[in-house]
Amino acid sequence: MLFRSAKVIDLWTGKSFNIMRTYGRNHADCETLTAEDTKIMKQIWGSQWNWNRRPVIIITGEKRIAASMAGMPHAGLDSKPANVTVSGRSTGYGRGVNLDTIKGNNMDGHFDVHFLNSRTHGTNKVNASHQNAVKQAAGKK
Repeated sequence: MLFRSAKVIDLWTGKSFNIMRTYGRNHADCETLTAEDTKIMKQIWGSQWNWNRRPVIIITGEKRIAASMAGMPHAGLDSKPANVTVSGRSTGYGRGVNLDTIKGNNMDGHFDVHFLNSRTHGTNKVNASHQNAVKQAAGKK
């Protein structure tokens, strides 16, 4: 699923925030646009970053798309330039390319948004937990 910027609506709370797709081939690697968007996202995930998947609706243009989102920013540092090699990337990702493009949003790195049949980067396989959340967002479960 291709999109650049979008609005996320969490199915369980009705809360929404804005994101931008900054990386990703197998699924969308995204970042919040502002510190306020990050605050809302973190509230939705119980005020703690975690890998829990949630059913969400992605609104981009006129399209509403069922999706699954994990609430764990990773693989980046807000304090360093994007796309350069850095050490100590968020969530234990260590040394590598800084996958944090949007600066000043109070988030280190990016988070994952999966769609129907999207795959993980590491295993290149469809993730059942994400697919269950996509089905919930689509009203199929």
